[in-house]
Amino acid sequence: MFYNLFLPGGIGGDGYKVYLLNKKYGVGPKRLIQASLVDRISGLLSLLILAGIGVLLLDTATIPEWLIYVDWICLVLAYPVFYLIVKYLFKPFLPFTGPAVLWSLGVQGLQVIGALCILFSIGVHEQYFEYGVLFLASSFVSILPFTIGGIGSREFTFLLGYQYLGTGENVSIALSLLITFVTVVMSFGGVFLKTEEAPTNFEETDQKP
Repeated sequence: MFYNLFLPGGIGGDGYKVYLLNKKYGVGPKRLIQASLVDRISGLLSLLILAGIGVLLLDTATIPEWLIYVDWICLVLAYPVFYLIVKYLFKPFLPFTGPAVLWSLGVQGLQVIGALCILFSIGVHEQYFEYGVLFLASSFVSILPFTIGGIGSREFTFLLGYQYLGTGENVSIALSLLITFVTVVMSFGGVFLKTEEAPTNFEETDQKP
């Protein structure tokens, strides 16, 4: 998480994980990079599923009708498309698609609970579904490699989304800033951990993940 704050889309942490796993277990970097990509895709999938379910629980009067149809299409096709991507591009990981998605749903669900706890702590006791959907949408955008560590993209998503979901402007912005602040504070602990020497090369092996 510490490294994720410094490179676009949070790829710094993924690169460091690949290096450490290669060094510790001797698995080739190609297989580890593939595993990281599957991990990223499953994370995006879980965000899409949770956000899609959240949209269906909202007051439909606050969102365009066409978005409901798009939401249903995404929910129906999300896992089949993910399965086909893994089957044809990352076939060695095909047996793990189900557990990967379940773990990812659990992690993302806990993050939503964390965001709602922040809302509760600042005295907000309503529209939790709306704020939850905004948080999931902002997490989806922050994963994409557009900004440094996703900073700014989350705030922009909250700023844009409150206009459609009827959430409070000030509360939406405050929530996005507090989430970023908590992430930075918690991630900063990584600076005190021992940093491994930068890799000069990778060891290629034929070991399976």
